[in-house]
Amino acid sequence: MEGRNGAANFSLQEVDVLHFLEDSNSEFLEVQSGGGDSDANPVEGEGNENEVHLRDSWAKHVRIDNGDWKWKNVCNSPKNIIVSAVSGVSERIERQFERNPSEINVLEKFLTEEFWIHIARETNIHAELSLHDIKPGTETKWFPVTTDELKAHFALCVLMSQVKKPSLQDYWTKRKILETPVFRETMPFSRFRDINRYLHFASDTEIDKIDRLRKVKPIIKFLQEKYRNMYVPGQNIAISESIMKFREIQHNSSRRTCGLKIYKLCETSTGYCWNFKVYQGKATDVESEVDEVSKMWDSEITVLKLCEKLLKGGRTIYMDIWCSSPSLFKYLLDRDTHAIGTVWARRKFMPAIWKDIKLERGELTFASSNGILAVKWRHKKDVHMLSTKHERPDMEETHGQDGGVMLKPNCVVEYISVMGGVYAHDQQLGSFPVVRRYCQGYKKLYFYLLDMTMLNASIIHRALNPQKKRERYTSFRVNIAEEMLLKIKLPSYPTRGCLSQGNKPLRLQSMQWAHFPSKIPPTNKKAAPSRRCKVCSTRGVRKETCYECEQCKIALHVDDCFKIYHTSVLL
Repeated sequence: MEGRNGAANFSLQEVDVLHFLEDSNSEFLEVQSGGGDSDANPVEGEGNENEVHLRDSWAKHVRIDNGDWKWKNVCNSPKNIIVSAVSGVSERIERQFERNPSEINVLEKFLTEEFWIHIARETNIHAELSLHDIKPGTETKWFPVTTDELKAHFALCVLMSQVKKPSLQDYWTKRKILETPVFRETMPFSRFRDINRYLHFASDTEIDKIDRLRKVKPIIKFLQEKYRNMYVPGQNIAISESIMKFREIQHNSSRRTCGLKIYKLCETSTGYCWNFKVYQGKATDVESEVDEVSKMWDSEITVLKLCEKLLKGGRTIYMDIWCSSPSLFKYLLDRDTHAIGTVWARRKFMPAIWKDIKLERGELTFASSNGILAVKWRHKKDVHMLSTKHERPDMEETHGQDGGVMLKPNCVVEYISVMGGVYAHDQQLGSFPVVRRYCQGYKKLYFYLLDMTMLNASIIHRALNPQKKRERYTSFRVNIAEEMLLKIKLPSYPTRGCLSQGNKPLRLQSMQWAHFPSKIPPTNKKAAPSRRCKVCSTRGVRKETCYECEQCKIALHVDDCFKIYHTSVLL
């Protein structure tokens, strides 16, 4: 591998190895020196520790034979794929928008009236069935919910994520210091609580009892179709897993991560989630006549299900360590799709000889097979990468968190810079979760999916409004809630009540500095004395008053002169 100054960056033995690489018949595992620090350059002459690894790898001349997988220590020959993917809002959807559409207009393309009608119907049916079995003394004043009430309920949930309070009841408090009037003005707490209680999304008589997501399955299918129809992802897409916090589910006790696992396919440049899949155990819903697919792992099948409609478009898929494997990369490459990702060292068909190679920090080794480049690089620990896009792992300079310069393989640099799509998506969702402490896990998932929908809507809104590309996501959410509350028509709630008229704590500040009017005290000659008003005298008007300022002892009319005297500097 050549550095910035050509072969001068390598020791003598390394230059010999590079010449040996040019021979197409040579088959050995190559170890290169990168460097974890800015001054970590190979040292020529005796005493260079890298020479030991180079001599060992040169002497082995290993070829790894694993059936169709023959890993050779030669440069990869990437497949030349024509890129035909164009990123942007779907043309059919874009024609339906007016020029510079508002936030609510974009969201209504995702959450259509059909969406709210379905939830209202299922909620009313579920409430009617539940009220038959209700215990005496726990009756509620339930009446059928409307679509506008569901929209108001959703808008209030969005505002709850912006205005954080310790409990749900605090949003309807009458205490002046804690009050948020919009909640009490929209609907009473009892109605909001009843909608939470009976919120439902699927008929209990028609759902599949075996399906773990049966209670929210219609919502998942509806949103998956909307995500795919609204937007076309560009050349670079990423697949990774996200965790929706949920204490009743724990996937791995050693990692202490509790929640529901969701796999997402996102565009790396915008973070738009084009497809997703909720993890519910081993894959049982995948049937394929292709023998190559039937032998894949569940993680590999999940990747194919997420991107099956994006293959053969010249795209590049970036994926994390859970998804990657040589067999999956070969399957994607055969369908004109590049792939880059980290990988487990013990994945099937990975170079088995690598487990015996110990690398120092900054060193790497690589091999290729079937159009795939496999790289093992030592940083703080061993990093294993697969790529169908790179010919060889050339080292590139990057800046670390401490400002120092580091050398990393080009495939690692590209992976880190591009993989941020999914991570940015999760960071936005983690900042403003529209999730309350519900007992039912399927309702948590419903609100999480609505969060994802709002984030996707904000991405499309910025794409259709170039002048708002820098608009904050927080402003988008608040505007959605405000516009939604303005457009709906709610029923008349008899128990809504009036806003608080309680004492205001700031009223006591006037004890320290305020001036108050008072009656002029009586004298021996007059029981109700009066004097000329100071303000009227300044204006040349002779008027008397029986009031004065308690602190200033100046006679003033209470109606206007008292305020003018204490606020005007022109007297």
